[in-house]
Amino acid sequence: MDGILRHRQTKGPETDRPSLNHRATSRLYSLIQVMGGKQISQKQKAGQEAAPAFDLGSIRGASILLVEDNATNRQLATELLVGAGLRVDTAEDGRESIENICRNPYDLVLMDMQMPVMDGVTATREIRKDKRFQDLPIVAITANVMQADIDRCLDAGMNDHIGKPIDPDDLFGKLLKWIKPLQGQPMDEDVRIPARKAATETGSLPVEEGPLPEIPGLDTAAGLKRTLGKRSVYLDILRMYVENQSPMPGQIRQSLAMDDRENAIRLAHTAKGVSANIGATSVQELAAALEVLIGEASSHEAIEQALDVYAAQQIQLISDLSKALPGATIIDRDGAVDQVRKDGVARKMRELLEEGDSEILDFFNREYAILKAILGKEGFESFAADVRQYDFEKALLLLESRTAKR
Repeated sequence: MDGILRHRQTKGPETDRPSLNHRATSRLYSLIQVMGGKQISQKQKAGQEAAPAFDLGSIRGASILLVEDNATNRQLATELLVGAGLRVDTAEDGRESIENICRNPYDLVLMDMQMPVMDGVTATREIRKDKRFQDLPIVAITANVMQADIDRCLDAGMNDHIGKPIDPDDLFGKLLKWIKPLQGQPMDEDVRIPARKAATETGSLPVEEGPLPEIPGLDTAAGLKRTLGKRSVYLDILRMYVENQSPMPGQIRQSLAMDDRENAIRLAHTAKGVSANIGATSVQELAAALEVLIGEASSHEAIEQALDVYAAQQIQLISDLSKALPGATIIDRDGAVDQVRKDGVARKMRELLEEGDSEILDFFNREYAILKAILGKEGFESFAADVRQYDFEKALLLLESRTAKR
């Protein structure tokens, strides 16, 4: 990895839960209590349009690298950052973050802790080996906020940390703390997310009118706060949750069956963070308890029963969301989705790419899981890179080549 750095210098109602024996039940809910679990009243009024509690003018135009493997978390954080007038590049794992840092200058890196390929701690240690990046601010994003976890971040060379779910005020406060004032540099047209250009000019994103879905177990007031009260963004995040998280219980089971405990922990950790972001408090707490049980190598029975409880709650939430949100699609463990739905997404994506439409990135993020099912893992990775680099002609050729095979 040292070589990489040296050679790249060129630039609600209760669902029916599976029964738990007394011991497992006590252990599971004790864990939830220890982690500060509590039910948040759904009677809280959904927030109005909110603005950051900080004046971000001094860092407007700063370049941020967001390193996050989960599409929903990535989209949410990107919306907050771009809406605040910041330039944002993304990476999906630690190795990719190192490649980006060697190619482009950044004012700050937001680094997720648990990622496949290379985690945030390992990536930060590798980055700090290069003298060019010893002063680059790196802020951890982590759902684990115990002192031991914070110490791991600092020992690796990180400057600070932000908890998950991301609190906008905490995020903006840390950005102001670590980014040097830039005299309010304007953003160039070519670095903005096209569909959000208007937002950076007006300071707010378009608001989708109408009531939010009332779903048991979903605290929309808490979820809406994560998007600064922007309903259209929050609804998009909910749709992404349905599509990206619906396979999660099956994926955790599969990892456990293969004795891949590390991946099972990572998946449970992701489920915890993403559920917290949308305001699914109960599912968040159950995923957190499951993560602890797997991490402690608890008995097979305890883990299975905790997984059953989490799965029952999560599946019910997914079902309710899919009924309430037009366009949300449930995807099974293996990424299977109805062919009619695939054809519709491919057709719409093709049209947008042909026209170079400003909606491309929004549509890509919204239909992330469907496009992955259409293109397959390898094809999707290439397609995603082309879209993010605005090489729409190349992305279109790839999409047409894959869909023409059927």
